[in-house]
Amino acid sequence: MNRLIAVICLCIFLLPSWAGARYVPEPPGTPAEAAILMDAKSGRILASQNPDKEHPPASLAKLMTAYITFQALEEGRISLEDKVRISKEVWELKGSQMFLRVGERVSVDKLLRGLVVQSGNDAALALAEHLAGGKETFLRMMNRTARDLGMEGSHFSDPGGLPGDGMVVTARDMAKLARVIVNEYPQYLEMFQQRSLTHNGITQSNRNRLLGRMEGADGLKTGHTKAAGYNLVGTVERDGMRLVSVVLGSSSPAQRFDTMQGLLNYGFRFYETRKLYAAGEAVETTRVWQGATEELELTLAEPLYVTIPRNSDSDLELRARLESPLRAPVKEQDEVGTLQVKLGDESLARRPLLAKAEVASGGWIRYLLDAARLQWQGFWEGQKTRFLAQDEGEATEAEPGAAQPG
Repeated sequence: MNRLIAVICLCIFLLPSWAGARYVPEPPGTPAEAAILMDAKSGRILASQNPDKEHPPASLAKLMTAYITFQALEEGRISLEDKVRISKEVWELKGSQMFLRVGERVSVDKLLRGLVVQSGNDAALALAEHLAGGKETFLRMMNRTARDLGMEGSHFSDPGGLPGDGMVVTARDMAKLARVIVNEYPQYLEMFQQRSLTHNGITQSNRNRLLGRMEGADGLKTGHTKAAGYNLVGTVERDGMRLVSVVLGSSSPAQRFDTMQGLLNYGFRFYETRKLYAAGEAVETTRVWQGATEELELTLAEPLYVTIPRNSDSDLELRARLESPLRAPVKEQDEVGTLQVKLGDESLARRPLLAKAEVASGGWIRYLLDAARLQWQGFWEGQKTRFLAQDEGEATEAEPGAAQPG
């Protein structure tokens, strides 16, 4: 029997909504060269202006250096307590600095804080040397990581963001990077929200004015060069909803913060993010033929979040498209269907439905019984289709034609 697709509509009950509550105005305009607003959990873009326009990152490049360091920490290749010997090349760097000294040994923990709080170019190169043995190898790591994250419009030529040939990012790409940082490494967000840091007797303040200015702000990074203008990647969490925003090419520090604050306020005012299913939670139960058990729960590999206009919950539609008939054996985590989430005509998410458990073959008796049932079921489905087609044809013939002349 050919495989069919069964479409099942799932009902979800959240909070009630009322007519007219789904209106969302256009987002505020921005004088910046490029900007974007994204929900960190669902990945939905809520506002954008020139999101794919290439632009110099300046110190926003340090976010990639931080991300690669977080990966190395997670994998156990380095530790926060590692002492890094500061080279002459690190000491000679220009631009914003942590004011490291040649030959001193500084922990990875403090270098990370010098990277994100003081925006130290010297801290960036010291981490690059510790992780990769040298700058050029680390740059290959940066660009490989960018490709892995889908940052198709970005290229890095310096771990700290110093100007260089071909170094560009896009607002969309930096939002992708910010999203993975806050989702995969939330334990390090306390570094980004640290207000000041002292090293070698020099105290410097965090340049991110969102901290303390907006409720729930806890990152991430500023950047500035003459060519780049004033850049900012920010993130704010309120009531379980986290937004990330990127502003590139503002004309002043005040403009970049005002622009971002407007975007973030817009997102929190008009949208909400809902968790529909946890990873591994049963989404649907389907029939398994010729198996040791007849029913199988279907799950998702990752949590499913959607970001929707406020009070539009009741308009969400979930549809499960399942392989039918589903025959044993079925392995755990086999993909056996698709879950689609729609809001009106808009598709919000599409995720594979996975088998929650293994279903072994049920033996030859079960095989023969279910084979007969499937054959009988197929016969009657065919008869039903034929009768419906026949009835439709007869109804068409019975329709009165145009009047004929007498």
